[in-house]
Amino acid sequence: MARPAPACETVLATVVVESVKRTSSEAMSHNTAATRRVLEALEADGVAPRDAGTLRLTLTPVLEPDGSGGSVVTGYRVRRTLAVTIRAGDRATAILDKAVAAADGAARVTSVSCAPSDPAGSGGRTGGR
Repeated sequence: MARPAPACETVLATVVVESVKRTSSEAMSHNTAATRRVLEALEADGVAPRDAGTLRLTLTPVLEPDGSGGSVVTGYRVRRTLAVTIRAGDRATAILDKAVAAADGAARVTSVSCAPSDPAGSGGRTGGR
């Protein structure tokens, strides 16, 4: 008889918050506000501030064809990738669902993996906000 797989005690997740607006400052402002809501939702569900932070931040132009073979900038996209460590693996999907919902459509989970358990709670990723 096969033994059940052990529960994943610590979950590592990547959450992407993306904003597209007409100007770079509007895109950055929208992204910062959406990211703040995601981080607040994570913290409200027990994720320590040291366990969620920015891994990568990019600002790129949104280009559209201009009709003459070239392109024109029509807006800007800000994409912020958050690294999240959830130490309550049994609640990870519910925690991530609430965090994504807090961004009002601007966030999505792009990866989830099980990490080795850390009984001391000292490992995992850390990140700044």
